[in-house]
Amino acid sequence: MKIKNNRLVRIMLVLSVLINLALAIFIFVIGKGPAHSPKEMIIKELRFSPEQTKAYETLIFSHRSEIKNKEEKLHTLKNVLYQSISDTNALDNRKMLYFEMNKVHQEIEEIHYHHFEEIYRLCRDHQKVYFQQLLEKLPMIFTPRPPKK
Repeated sequence: MKIKNNRLVRIMLVLSVLINLALAIFIFVIGKGPAHSPKEMIIKELRFSPEQTKAYETLIFSHRSEIKNKEEKLHTLKNVLYQSISDTNALDNRKMLYFEMNKVHQEIEEIHYHHFEEIYRLCRDHQKVYFQQLLEKLPMIFTPRPPKK
């Protein structure tokens, strides 16, 4: 009986170690996942050198500033729009606000497009293939993710 208990204990110990090892590997791999931000993913995917990374970070600063200004403008327009809900005579004003909001959305997309043109210009010839591959991944990179719990 003692031999069977020792064997059972050893089997349980080995299984426990294997399960813990598998769990640790799983957590490490899942925890790492892809790059944590679009910036990190782009640097990694394009295999930027330190100099290119620094230039890219400068582009990001400028891009964020431009986008922030447009988003503030959009926010202001939305506030004016929703303030007009109780004004039954504001139909023409609402149409103008819709037009202005659409224009700002278009400007935001133009800023994004220009930003990626600038990133492309940072690429060396051998990196342009990586850039083309990156373009296919852009929808996944910039899709909003649910907040972490």
